[in-house]
Amino acid sequence: MSSDRGTLTFSGGLRIVRAMKRWILLCAFVSCLGWLTAGCTNLPAIDDPLAEPATDADVTSAVENRLSEDGITGRFMIGVTTRDGVVSLHGRVPDAAVKLRALALVKSTPGVLGVIDDDLRSF
Repeated sequence: MSSDRGTLTFSGGLRIVRAMKRWILLCAFVSCLGWLTAGCTNLPAIDDPLAEPATDADVTSAVENRLSEDGITGRFMIGVTTRDGVVSLHGRVPDAAVKLRALALVKSTPGVLGVIDDDLRSF
């Protein structure tokens, strides 16, 4: 520390200020990164293109589980058959909204290559 005409200066003061600025920027970056990645936890997993293809029985079981566990489609009897990864839905639902919900659930199921809904009809 030195005194020059009433002004106090510290010999390492500039280095301390620079280090504090770096520390503040690092903390801000880490907190922003945390906020950005926190929203990614609810995203569906990306299918591994190198994974073994699912059998038709596996796809049928997965689709039936998703439809029965859903709060909207689970109240209705929706039949599911799968052939070469293409899922066919059959049964009766009350309206187009339930049919669209079922289609969305089926299309987002891993292993589903296509959906046929010709036999899924409204009351």
